[in-house]
Amino acid sequence: MIVEYLDKEYVADFWQDRITHPNSVSVRVPGSTANLGPGFDTLAVALRIYLKLTLTLLPHDDNRIPLVTTLDANQEHLGIAASNFVSKILKEHVKLEPQMLERIRVFIQSEIPIERGLGSSAAVTVGTLWAAAKLNSQIAKSSQLLTQAAIIEGHADNAAASLLGGLATVVNSGNEQTVVANKLAWPEKWEAILVIPARQVPTAEARRLLPNNIPYKDAIYNLQHTALLLAAVQQQSEELMRQALHDQLHEKYRSQLVPELNELKKQLDGGPALGCVLSGAGSSILVLAHINKKKEIIEQIELWRSSQSTSSDLLALGIDQAGLKELHGGHLP
Repeated sequence: MIVEYLDKEYVADFWQDRITHPNSVSVRVPGSTANLGPGFDTLAVALRIYLKLTLTLLPHDDNRIPLVTTLDANQEHLGIAASNFVSKILKEHVKLEPQMLERIRVFIQSEIPIERGLGSSAAVTVGTLWAAAKLNSQIAKSSQLLTQAAIIEGHADNAAASLLGGLATVVNSGNEQTVVANKLAWPEKWEAILVIPARQVPTAEARRLLPNNIPYKDAIYNLQHTALLLAAVQQQSEELMRQALHDQLHEKYRSQLVPELNELKKQLDGGPALGCVLSGAGSSILVLAHINKKKEIIEQIELWRSSQSTSSDLLALGIDQAGLKELHGGHLP
């Protein structure tokens, strides 16, 4: 549904009134960066960049209120894309009575860039599933929610990080019918610097580049480096982390969509950065940095950016350790 210009004030007033309504549930969901090099479809870290989602139940259907509303003019494209996406989640993955489904409306306000490998769709998925369960007086169990998210997303790494916070590890168990996730605390001294090219990279397009079969040695390489990465986090070892952030399963295939990746790796090689990897499927590039070295690393990246013919944004973020949070009165408790 497209909201006419004269309806916008009505819609804005509606959400202003509904944010604290007893028939509304509001959540804040962090974005995320997945894979971290070797942990393909297994590891993700929650980032301090957020999506706010409110799901409300109308007393009766009101066609002046679209299913999904984004009030930020710069996010109108998100409203169109999210409307179809959220509609599918609610109709196919949430157990609601038909009359209840007709009266549900969703408000989304997001800081997370779309199709940049920062978990935007996973944040929408997790927020919608969690809020719908709460609105329906149900308790959203992590394993059940993440299993649903894996069906919707095709993988659960980003969703697990958004839900749990910190470093999330995921595995499919029970004949791959159930997702089991675990959270590890991420070292506070390690932060994320994201280089975000102007172009989008749809996850489906990035996945099409991956081969159906991989060499045995590449699988072993990634298993070893994933294990090393987990040890680096638990021991907060910079030396181990520098050795761990390498991949043979996906980056070499996807780099044709993100040529900046190899260029930036060369720029940062031998410097203070802990590592430089593709963020999820791209197009964003993740550079991990010790907080005391962040300024120096950003200067290196800015020098590289000044030599590029294509534009990109730079975003320095801490790691979200809390995951999804329910909002009360529009604010965290």
